[in-house]
Amino acid sequence: MCDAELHPLAQTVNEQLKKTDQKFQMLVFFEIKPGTEEAFRAAFAEPLKQTQAEAGNIVYRLTQDAISPEKFIVIEQWKNLDALDEHLKQPYLTTLLNDLEDILAAAPDVQVLQ
Repeated sequence: MCDAELHPLAQTVNEQLKKTDQKFQMLVFFEIKPGTEEAFRAAFAEPLKQTQAEAGNIVYRLTQDAISPEKFIVIEQWKNLDALDEHLKQPYLTTLLNDLEDILAAAPDVQVLQ
């Protein structure tokens, strides 16, 4: 795959990976506005199901901080960079990002692990 074809987030991940054809993990940290926890969970309901069904996905799980309810982490594991890139181009992910616009207190922070 040519780097120019990658989704912008996949390109960022690509720059951090030593081997793009191998499994890797991501932690995506979200901080939301107080009182929007239910809206946040609702926005993720369908994307969670859809993503878990993707052939290139190994793990996709939403977790909430036990002490700070406005903090969430999405734990992800992908078969390779191409699998993540395909995921990021799905229409339900675009919908999710639009739904989160008024809920997020800050931009998500992504940590890549390999």
